[in-house]
Amino acid sequence: FEGDDDVDYTVKNSANAEIDSYIVNGEAATVANGDDILSDASIEINGDISGKNIREITTLTTWVADHAKKVGTADINSIADDSLLGSDFTTLKDGSIDKNSFDLVGVASLDKIAVDNVVAVYEKGQNG
Repeated sequence: FEGDDDVDYTVKNSANAEIDSYIVNGEAATVANGDDILSDASIEINGDISGKNIREITTLTTWVADHAKKVGTADINSIADDSLLGSDFTTLKDGSIDKNSFDLVGVASLDKIAVDNVVAVYEKGQNG
């Protein structure tokens, strides 16, 4: 593994390493061993780390985009129909989008998403 600090970490006894839990898009997922993790995935490791050695991995956490692309006018217009890139928003009884049911990163509100913005949608519990 290479950390954000550009240090290469070694998993001690990697052939026998067990991962206590693997979280994908906010929900527990099944993973037999580290080989099941996407090779280009950005993951967060929780465990026992000493120097450049990972002695134990208790949890691996990652987010995998369900949909990602540079959006066009039709994509932005679909927000009025309570969806974005094929993912439906949770709505309130009055039919409006529940703004507490999702997080936005990079824009202050849905109406700030513009044509040619790159948008990625991560659905809880998907891709696991």
